[in-house]
Amino acid sequence: MEHVVTPDEANAVDCLLRTDTGDGVTVLTLNRPEVRNALSLRLRNRLREEFDRLAGDRRVRAVVVTGAGTAFCAGLDLNEITTDGGVLRADVDEPHRVPLVPDLGVPVIAAVNGPAITGGWELALGCSFIVASTTARFRDTHAQIGLLPGAGMSVGLSRRAGAAAGFAISLTGREVGAAEALRLGLVEYVVEPADVLDTALELARAAARLDRSLVRRLVDLYRHHAEMPGYAGWIIEHAESRRWLIGRGPVIEDRP
Repeated sequence: MEHVVTPDEANAVDCLLRTDTGDGVTVLTLNRPEVRNALSLRLRNRLREEFDRLAGDRRVRAVVVTGAGTAFCAGLDLNEITTDGGVLRADVDEPHRVPLVPDLGVPVIAAVNGPAITGGWELALGCSFIVASTTARFRDTHAQIGLLPGAGMSVGLSRRAGAAAGFAISLTGREVGAAEALRLGLVEYVVEPADVLDTALELARAAARLDRSLVRRLVDLYRHHAEMPGYAGWIIEHAESRRWLIGRGPVIEDRP
C-alpha cells in the first residue's frame, strides 16, 4: 500500500537541499517530490534564506537550481491558498521579497528536469539561463485561476520571447514543450533527461573558472541590456570595457 506523506513528515525533511561541489558551484534542490516540488511558503522562505547566504559568500561562483524527482516545480502549493489569497499576501505586501531569484552577481542556472508550472516557471525565468530536459514542459496558469503574475512571469516571458508571444502564452495558459521553448528563446539548452544536471553543472563550472570580478561585470552588462534600448546598452558596454581594461592593464598580447 502506498504511503501518504503527512504534513508533519514533510516538515521533518528539509524542503531545500544545498550541495557545495567544492569547485565554486552550489546546487540548490527543491526537495518536495511528493508534491512535484510545489512552492510552499516554507520552501519560498528557504529559497530566500539560501540566496541571502549565497549573496554574501565570495567562494560561490555559480549556482544551479533543480528539482528532486521528476518535476522541476509545480508552482505554488495550492493547499496553502485560501479564498482570500491567504499565503500569497506575504509576497504581495512585501515587494522586496520578490523576485524569487535575486541578483547574486554570479550565474544562476535552472536545470529544469520536468514540468515547470506557473510559479515554478517564474523561478526558472528568474535564472540567468535554463537547461531543460526533453520532457520539460512549461505553463502559466495565473489567469486560469484568477490571479495576475507577481514574481516575474510577465517580465521573463517578455524579455525572452517578446511581449506579444508572452502575452499569448499567459492569456491562453497553454502548455509549451521543450522544443517550442527552445525555438522561442525561453530556454537555452534542451538535453536528454539524464543529462540535465550534468549539463548545468558543466556550464556552472565553466563560469566558476573565470575571474569573479569579470563575471560580476558581465552579469551587470547583460542585465542592463535587458532593461534598456540597444544603443544605450552599447554605450554602457563600451564604457565598462574601457574601465575594466584601465583597471586591469593589457589582457591581450600583441601578436606579429
